[in-house]
Amino acid sequence: MKNRLREHLTRSDDLTISRVRIIIGLFITILLFVSAINYSAMLVGDGVRAYIRGEGIWAKAQKEAVLALLQYSHSGDAKKFVAFEKAIAVNLGDRQARIALSQSPPDMEKARAGMAQGKNAPQDIEILTQFFLYFEHFPYMAQAIEIWEEGDGKILQLITLANALKSAQESGASNGRISALRLQIRDLNTELDDLEYRFSETLSEGARWIKQMTITIGVSVLLLAIIIGTYISYQILQKISKSIALQKIMEEEIRRQARLDPLTGLGNRSYFTNRCLEHFELARREKKLLALCYLDLDRFKPVNDNHGHATGDKLLQQVSAILKRCSRKTDVVVRLGGDEFGILIVYPEDRAAVEMITQRIIDEVQKPTTIMGQQVQIGISIGIAMFPDHSTNLDNLMHCADAGLYEAKKSGRNQFKFYQMH
Repeated sequence: MKNRLREHLTRSDDLTISRVRIIIGLFITILLFVSAINYSAMLVGDGVRAYIRGEGIWAKAQKEAVLALLQYSHSGDAKKFVAFEKAIAVNLGDRQARIALSQSPPDMEKARAGMAQGKNAPQDIEILTQFFLYFEHFPYMAQAIEIWEEGDGKILQLITLANALKSAQESGASNGRISALRLQIRDLNTELDDLEYRFSETLSEGARWIKQMTITIGVSVLLLAIIIGTYISYQILQKISKSIALQKIMEEEIRRQARLDPLTGLGNRSYFTNRCLEHFELARREKKLLALCYLDLDRFKPVNDNHGHATGDKLLQQVSAILKRCSRKTDVVVRLGGDEFGILIVYPEDRAAVEMITQRIIDEVQKPTTIMGQQVQIGISIGIAMFPDHSTNLDNLMHCADAGLYEAKKSGRNQFKFYQMH
């Protein structure tokens, strides 16, 4: 039983350690997951901010192009048209980047060149290209790209109008023709203003959505971690409680085993001494009788010599059962060692009650019996010392019982003898 308890405790400890590792692993995983989400949110934020900065540059260039074109429509100054071409080149650079990134596979060199032409900050170019590739199918980004593409179409229309205006100026077209072109340019500028606003709002809304989702996922994961951690912690505490209980059982079992004779299951000499001391105190206070008996088997050695120790062990177990059966439940029955036993008869009414118990033991033990196919017959000699008649000291009473046993052996064996005071 002790080994089974130890194995159970070992398995329980191993299981507890495993669950602790699971909790640690779980929280590390959750920490990494939340960190990854926060890092992704940070990258998204950087990407959105880079695109909004880029949109600002794009819008500024587009407005400068429209302004230069309108000035050119009034003055016909070629320098204003050159200013238009310079400004619109920024928008065309971003268009080149969008087309290059939309290809399969993306043309990264051409995309970076387009971003640079679009006057984007060098530190933003890599963010812009990677953000496009990672999130081009994300709903908000996909919508922003559609707006971007629509804006590029408007830029091409603006270039067409610019070329038409240049032809009109160079050919000396009427003021009505130039005014009509100027009106179309203004209308197109209004449409571009609307697209610029929608582009920024779409990206901002996407960023807000991602931020909200990040918070929601983070809180959900943390709540899940708390729930799982609480559950596993509860399980661990349960296991620890069981381990403590099993440890106590094991310790009690060890103490019990230390008090028992392993062959017969009876108490041993140490157990006998402790129980005798307990009963001596009670008997002294209550003025009760105790009978301390030493028992020694007669003719046991020939059984061992002739039939082997296995037969002898079986015989000792059988004698132990007889002693338990013939004694009362309140009496203390032990094996002192070898073929010697001890019995403390607790609070007998008188000597006659002690004689009845010891004689019953002698009668039962001396009966022939068959053990492992061998018929054997032994006897038992018993020495008895009475508390308080013979002594009130345990050591002295044990000596008295031993002297009584010696007299029983000397008188022919297989009998009991009370200690005779001289």
